[in-house]
Amino acid sequence: MHLPVSVCKALISATEFEDWKVILRERVNEHDALHYYLAQIACEVRRSYIKRPNRVKLKQFLLTFKVPKVERKLSGKQRIARSKAAWGSILGVKELKKGKG
Repeated sequence: MHLPVSVCKALISATEFEDWKVILRERVNEHDALHYYLAQIACEVRRSYIKRPNRVKLKQFLLTFKVPKVERKLSGKQRIARSKAAWGSILGVKELKKGKG
């Protein structure tokens, strides 16, 4: 987002931050023109010094990342639990066990 962390914290809620994490995880394997251009260069370099250059495909040079699937929509209870965990870790508060008041 090209913002300092302090500005980003002031502008974005914890819920919105979680939503952005999901969106960015989904976009990690999208390729733009620069990715294809660099992959073509690497592909041609590789083809220049092997016996069977026709076996080398452009797709082999596009980076892909394994990203764990994350539920897009969280229930209200899940959002509250994540929010509590996030704020607890920020403030250094340990989670209270059930039954202890």
